[in-house]
Amino acid sequence: MKVYYFLQSPDNSHRSNQHLDQCDYEPAPVLQSIKHLREYQCPSVREYYHNVFVVPSFWDFDFEVNQQGIRPRGLPYFVPHRQLGQLAADPQLYQYANMNLDPWVFCEENDYAIQIVPGLTVFPEHSCDVEFLPATCAHNDFTTKCSLITGRWDAGMWLRPMSVAFRFRKGFEHLQIGRGDHLSYMKICTSEPVEWVRVQRTREISQVIDRNLSFKQIKPRCPMHKLYEHFDQTRQRVLDICEANRWPEKQQ
Repeated sequence: MKVYYFLQSPDNSHRSNQHLDQCDYEPAPVLQSIKHLREYQCPSVREYYHNVFVVPSFWDFDFEVNQQGIRPRGLPYFVPHRQLGQLAADPQLYQYANMNLDPWVFCEENDYAIQIVPGLTVFPEHSCDVEFLPATCAHNDFTTKCSLITGRWDAGMWLRPMSVAFRFRKGFEHLQIGRGDHLSYMKICTSEPVEWVRVQRTREISQVIDRNLSFKQIKPRCPMHKLYEHFDQTRQRVLDICEANRWPEKQQ
Protein backbone atom coordinates (compact mmCIF):
# COMPACT_ATOMS: atom_id res chain seq x y z
CA MET A 1 0.00 0.00 0.00
CA LYS A 2 1.29 3.45 -0.89
CA VAL A 3 1.50 5.95 1.93
CA TYR A 4 2.20 9.47 0.74
CA TYR A 5 4.03 11.81 3.07
CA PHE A 6 5.33 15.35 3.02
CA LEU A 7 7.15 17.72 5.33
CA GLN A 8 5.87 21.21 6.03
CA SER A 9 6.82 23.43 8.91
CA PRO A 10 4.02 24.49 11.27
CA ASP A 11 4.70 28.19 10.63
CA ASN A 12 5.04 27.50 6.86
CA SER A 13 7.90 30.00 6.63
CA HIS A 14 10.35 29.77 3.75
CA ARG A 15 13.30 29.38 6.15
CA SER A 16 11.74 26.50 8.07
CA ASN A 17 10.44 24.74 4.96
CA GLN A 18 13.86 25.05 3.34
CA HIS A 19 15.32 23.23 6.34
CA LEU A 20 12.81 20.40 5.89
CA ASP A 21 13.47 20.21 2.14
CA GLN A 22 17.09 19.41 2.94
CA CYS A 23 16.07 16.46 5.15
CA ASP A 24 16.71 13.17 3.34
CA TYR A 25 13.89 11.56 5.29
CA GLU A 26 11.77 8.48 4.83
CA PRO A 27 9.94 6.92 7.81
CA ALA A 28 12.21 4.19 9.12
CA PRO A 29 10.84 0.90 10.51
CA VAL A 30 11.39 0.45 14.22
CA LEU A 31 12.63 -3.09 13.61
CA GLN A 32 15.55 -1.65 11.68
CA SER A 33 16.74 0.32 14.70
CA ILE A 34 16.41 -2.57 17.17
CA LYS A 35 17.47 -5.54 15.05
CA HIS A 36 20.79 -5.79 16.91
CA LEU A 37 19.06 -6.29 20.28
CA ARG A 38 18.66 -9.94 21.20
CA GLU A 39 15.37 -9.54 23.08
CA TYR A 40 13.69 -8.10 20.00
CA GLN A 41 14.24 -11.27 17.97
CA CYS A 42 11.18 -12.78 19.68
CA PRO A 43 8.50 -13.51 17.02
CA SER A 44 5.73 -11.91 19.10
CA VAL A 45 7.75 -8.70 19.48
CA ARG A 46 8.55 -8.61 15.78
CA GLU A 47 4.86 -9.10 15.00
CA TYR A 48 3.99 -6.20 17.30
CA TYR A 49 6.42 -3.88 15.49
CA HIS A 50 5.28 -4.89 12.00
CA ASN A 51 4.63 -1.70 10.00
CA VAL A 52 5.63 0.47 12.96
CA PHE A 53 7.78 3.47 12.00
CA VAL A 54 9.76 6.15 13.82
CA VAL A 55 8.49 9.73 14.18
CA PRO A 56 11.65 11.80 14.77
CA SER A 57 12.23 15.39 15.69
CA PHE A 58 13.26 17.47 12.68
CA TRP A 59 14.49 20.27 14.94
CA ASP A 60 16.81 20.93 17.85
CA PHE A 61 14.81 22.49 20.64
CA ASP A 62 15.09 23.23 24.31
CA PHE A 63 12.44 24.66 26.64
CA GLU A 64 11.34 24.86 30.23
CA VAL A 65 7.80 24.66 31.60
CA ASN A 66 6.50 25.69 35.00
CA GLN A 67 3.53 27.50 36.51
CA GLN A 68 4.72 30.77 34.99
CA GLY A 69 4.43 29.37 31.49
CA ILE A 70 6.89 28.20 28.84
CA ARG A 71 10.37 29.54 28.10
CA PRO A 72 12.18 28.35 24.96
CA ARG A 73 15.96 28.37 25.16
CA GLY A 74 17.33 31.87 24.71
CA LEU A 75 14.21 33.76 25.67
CA PRO A 76 14.72 35.92 28.76
CA TYR A 77 11.13 35.46 29.93
CA PHE A 78 8.38 32.87 30.35
CA VAL A 79 5.38 33.09 28.02
CA PRO A 80 2.21 32.71 30.13
CA HIS A 81 0.14 29.63 29.30
CA ARG A 82 -2.78 31.76 28.17
CA GLN A 83 -0.59 33.71 25.74
CA LEU A 84 1.07 30.83 23.92
CA GLY A 85 0.07 32.24 20.56
CA GLN A 86 2.98 34.65 21.05
CA LEU A 87 5.44 31.82 20.60
CA ALA A 88 4.79 31.26 16.92
CA ALA A 89 5.14 34.97 16.21
CA ASP A 90 8.21 35.59 18.36
CA PRO A 91 11.30 35.87 16.10
CA GLN A 92 13.56 34.89 19.00
CA LEU A 93 11.84 31.53 19.14
CA TYR A 94 13.07 30.58 15.67
CA GLN A 95 16.43 32.19 16.27
CA TYR A 96 17.15 29.93 19.22
CA ALA A 97 14.89 26.92 18.71
CA ASN A 98 13.18 25.86 15.50
CA MET A 99 10.04 24.37 16.97
CA ASN A 100 6.32 24.96 17.20
CA LEU A 101 4.08 24.63 20.23
CA ASP A 102 0.44 24.24 19.39
CA PRO A 103 -1.75 26.96 20.97
CA TRP A 104 -3.20 24.54 23.50
CA VAL A 105 -0.91 23.99 26.43
CA PHE A 106 -2.39 23.88 29.88
CA CYS A 107 -1.14 23.58 33.42
CA GLU A 108 -3.21 21.84 36.07
CA GLU A 109 -1.77 20.86 39.44
CA ASN A 110 1.75 20.69 38.01
CA ASP A 111 0.65 18.36 35.19
CA TYR A 112 1.73 20.06 31.96
CA ALA A 113 0.15 18.84 28.72
CA ILE A 114 1.98 19.98 25.60
CA GLN A 115 1.51 19.39 21.90
CA ILE A 116 4.33 19.76 19.38
CA VAL A 117 3.76 19.65 15.62
CA PRO A 118 6.98 18.25 14.10
CA GLY A 119 6.01 18.89 10.47
CA LEU A 120 5.17 15.39 9.14
CA THR A 121 1.92 14.53 7.36
CA VAL A 122 1.08 11.02 6.11
CA PHE A 123 -1.75 10.06 3.75
CA PRO A 124 -2.43 6.39 2.81
CA GLU A 125 -3.89 5.69 -0.62
CA HIS A 126 -6.71 3.71 1.02
CA SER A 127 -8.66 4.06 4.25
CA CYS A 128 -6.17 2.98 6.91
CA ASP A 129 -5.77 3.70 10.60
CA VAL A 130 -2.56 5.18 11.99
CA GLU A 131 -1.83 4.68 15.67
CA PHE A 132 0.57 6.71 17.81
CA LEU A 133 2.69 4.57 20.14
CA PRO A 134 5.35 5.47 22.74
CA ALA A 135 8.94 5.15 21.51
CA THR A 136 9.67 2.37 24.00
CA CYS A 137 12.98 1.35 22.39
CA ALA A 138 14.44 4.86 22.31
CA HIS A 139 16.49 6.47 25.04
CA ASN A 140 16.61 10.27 25.00
CA ASP A 141 15.47 13.26 27.03
CA PHE A 142 11.93 13.02 25.66
CA THR A 143 11.39 9.33 26.44
CA THR A 144 12.95 9.77 29.89
CA LYS A 145 11.00 12.84 31.02
CA CYS A 146 7.72 12.66 29.12
CA SER A 147 4.66 10.43 28.73
CA LEU A 148 3.19 10.31 25.25
CA ILE A 149 -0.55 10.86 24.84
CA THR A 150 -1.51 8.14 22.37
CA GLY A 151 -4.18 8.30 19.67
CA ARG A 152 -5.53 6.64 16.53
CA TRP A 153 -7.33 7.90 13.44
CA ASP A 154 -7.98 6.90 9.83
CA ALA A 155 -5.21 8.84 8.08
CA GLY A 156 -6.61 7.92 4.66
CA MET A 157 -9.87 9.67 5.51
CA TRP A 158 -8.62 12.70 7.41
CA LEU A 159 -5.67 14.78 6.20
CA ARG A 160 -3.89 16.52 9.07
CA PRO A 161 -0.33 17.11 10.26
CA MET A 162 0.97 14.71 12.86
CA SER A 163 1.27 16.07 16.36
CA VAL A 164 3.10 14.71 19.38
CA ALA A 165 1.11 15.34 22.55
CA PHE A 166 2.71 14.60 25.90
CA ARG A 167 2.94 15.40 29.59
CA PHE A 168 6.01 15.92 31.67
CA ARG A 169 6.51 13.22 34.26
CA LYS A 170 6.52 14.38 37.85
CA GLY A 171 9.72 16.15 38.83
CA PHE A 172 10.68 17.30 35.31
CA GLU A 173 10.26 20.79 33.82
CA HIS A 174 13.11 21.11 31.30
CA LEU A 175 13.27 19.31 27.95
CA GLN A 176 16.08 19.21 25.40
CA ILE A 177 15.66 17.33 22.14
CA GLY A 178 18.10 16.97 19.27
CA ARG A 179 17.38 16.56 15.60
CA GLY A 180 16.74 12.90 14.86
CA ASP A 181 15.67 11.96 18.40
CA HIS A 182 12.77 9.51 18.36
CA LEU A 183 9.62 11.19 19.74
CA SER A 184 7.10 8.42 19.09
CA TYR A 185 6.21 5.54 16.80
CA MET A 186 3.41 5.36 14.26
CA LYS A 187 1.79 2.07 13.36
CA ILE A 188 0.31 1.81 9.86
CA CYS A 189 -2.54 -0.59 10.62
CA THR A 190 -2.43 -2.82 7.58
CA SER A 191 -1.00 -6.26 6.84
CA GLU A 192 0.18 -5.03 3.43
CA PRO A 193 3.77 -3.91 2.86
CA VAL A 194 4.06 -0.11 3.10
CA GLU A 195 5.53 1.81 0.15
CA TRP A 196 6.48 5.33 1.26
CA VAL A 197 6.08 8.02 -1.42
CA ARG A 198 7.34 11.49 -0.60
CA VAL A 199 5.45 14.33 -2.27
CA GLN A 200 6.15 18.02 -2.62
CA ARG A 201 4.12 20.54 -0.70
CA THR A 202 1.52 22.33 -2.77
CA ARG A 203 -0.65 25.30 -1.97
CA GLU A 204 -3.79 23.28 -2.67
CA ILE A 205 -2.89 20.53 -0.18
CA SER A 206 -2.05 23.18 2.43
CA GLN A 207 -5.45 24.75 1.84
CA VAL A 208 -7.19 21.38 2.32
CA ILE A 209 -5.34 20.88 5.62
CA ASP A 210 -6.25 24.39 6.75
CA ARG A 211 -9.92 23.75 5.96
CA ASN A 212 -9.84 20.46 7.87
CA LEU A 213 -8.24 22.07 10.92
CA SER A 214 -10.70 24.99 10.79
CA PHE A 215 -13.63 22.57 10.60
CA LYS A 216 -12.31 20.68 13.62
CA GLN A 217 -11.90 23.92 15.58
CA ILE A 218 -15.48 24.90 14.81
CA LYS A 219 -16.67 21.45 15.92
CA PRO A 220 -14.08 20.46 18.56
CA ARG A 221 -16.02 17.47 19.87
CA CYS A 222 -17.15 16.23 16.49
CA PRO A 223 -16.87 12.39 16.28
CA MET A 224 -14.25 11.08 13.88
CA HIS A 225 -16.78 9.59 11.44
CA LYS A 226 -18.19 13.09 10.87
CA LEU A 227 -14.70 14.39 10.11
CA TYR A 228 -14.22 11.56 7.62
CA GLU A 229 -17.51 12.45 5.92
CA HIS A 230 -16.40 16.08 5.69
CA PHE A 231 -13.12 15.13 3.99
CA ASP A 232 -14.51 12.40 1.73
CA GLN A 233 -15.55 14.83 -1.01
CA THR A 234 -11.95 16.12 -1.28
CA ARG A 235 -10.08 12.85 -0.82
CA GLN A 236 -9.71 11.79 -4.46
CA ARG A 237 -8.48 15.24 -5.42
CA VAL A 238 -5.74 15.04 -2.77
CA LEU A 239 -4.69 11.61 -4.10
CA ASP A 240 -4.42 13.04 -7.61
CA ILE A 241 -2.31 15.95 -6.34
CA CYS A 242 0.01 13.58 -4.48
CA GLU A 243 0.57 11.43 -7.57
CA ALA A 244 1.24 14.51 -9.69
CA ASN A 245 3.72 16.01 -7.23
CA ARG A 246 6.07 13.21 -6.27
CA TRP A 247 9.38 14.27 -4.78
CA PRO A 248 12.05 14.30 -7.52
CA GLU A 249 13.78 10.92 -7.56
CA LYS A 250 17.27 12.41 -7.49
CA GLN A 251 16.46 13.97 -4.09
CA GLN A 252 14.99 10.84 -2.51
